[in-house]
Amino acid sequence: MRKAALLGFALAAALARPAPADDLRTVTTLYGLDALAGTLCLTSGAYGTAITNQRVANVCSHLSFRTLPDQLVTGIQGLEKGAIVDLGDPLEIAARYGFRESVGNGQGFVSIALKDGKLLIRKGERDLQPLHEHERLLTPKPNASVPVKIGHIYVVRIERPGETTLYAKLLVVAHALAQTVTIRWTVLTEG
Repeated sequence: MRKAALLGFALAAALARPAPADDLRTVTTLYGLDALAGTLCLTSGAYGTAITNQRVANVCSHLSFRTLPDQLVTGIQGLEKGAIVDLGDPLEIAARYGFRESVGNGQGFVSIALKDGKLLIRKGERDLQPLHEHERLLTPKPNASVPVKIGHIYVVRIERPGETTLYAKLLVVAHALAQTVTIRWTVLTEG
């Protein structure tokens, strides 16, 4: 009986663990009133804080839903500077960039890519084109923020001295005012 309980606990723990950061199946809920689950480490997929010596301590927090009410905030730790841009909802993006969205509106989000340090997005059926909003990511600052809007797609850029610049894309899939935000996200790597 004890083995079964331990196996069940191990299985539950494995299922609760976030997926790898480069996996488009990664969906995370951040909690505005929870000191441990209000921030996200984009490189590990784990929440950004932990309890150390009976204190809540930052471990790796690239994105926060706790810093400002109903805002996504980046550039929040140490010497980091960040920028975050709301690209709009999928249909607005498709109209602006001249491609057709599919049923479920996932083409724009999935197509956002990083190549030679530039962000790209779908053009037509198969090609990619420059993401014009990339320029707005080039002036990072501490505590950069944008309001949370359900269904909107965001791009994030984070700089830290001596480290590789981090890019990510986010899609807000759920939002409960002043309580939670659920995002589908992935780190963008050169490719």
